[in-house]
Amino acid sequence: MFQFISIYWNTILLFYFFLINWNIIFYSKIYQLVAMQTSERSCLLEFETLEYIQEEKELVQEEIDFPRYGEKSTENAVGINSKEKYLFDINRGRVHLKKVTLQNRIQKTIILLRLDIGGPPHSNPPIDDEHAPEVLHGPHLHVYSPEFGDSMAYNLNDPFLNKINPRFDIEKFNTKSDIELYKSFLEFCNVVNMPTIIAQFL
Repeated sequence: MFQFISIYWNTILLFYFFLINWNIIFYSKIYQLVAMQTSERSCLLEFETLEYIQEEKELVQEEIDFPRYGEKSTENAVGINSKEKYLFDINRGRVHLKKVTLQNRIQKTIILLRLDIGGPPHSNPPIDDEHAPEVLHGPHLHVYSPEFGDSMAYNLNDPFLNKINPRFDIEKFNTKSDIELYKSFLEFCNVVNMPTIIAQFL
């Protein structure tokens, strides 16, 4: 009788030991899968970045209410080939009226391009230990990269920008009109349908 009870409890213990280990393995696999998917959503490869930037996009809205000074707005767009969802942000300065930031985002949080006009100097991340970080004064364009995210920026006369959109005339960014600047930014980002912009109060 005692031997039977011992075998019974040993079987129960082995069963629970197996169940606990199975749960640990199962949930660790789930965690790895979620972590992998999260990592993929928060980081793009270099060739993916260029493909997204160069993809032709179509704005969802045909008319846009342009934000007033000190306000911001976001417009939705869709990639013509990939059907990927894009976001275009406008952020206008309140105190410094010449300050404006334009962004092209993907997957909600990844900033593909960010154009900064009228803001403070920007320090690029150090490329290596031998060179001091480059400091940009004046208008500049942030371009996403797998290594630096959106922290790497380029002066508007940098030849690198011609590789992103060879057909675009960078001189179009040299305008005093925020509306024209926004239209030029959409063109640089390969938006094919220019919206009707409503701006009652600039």
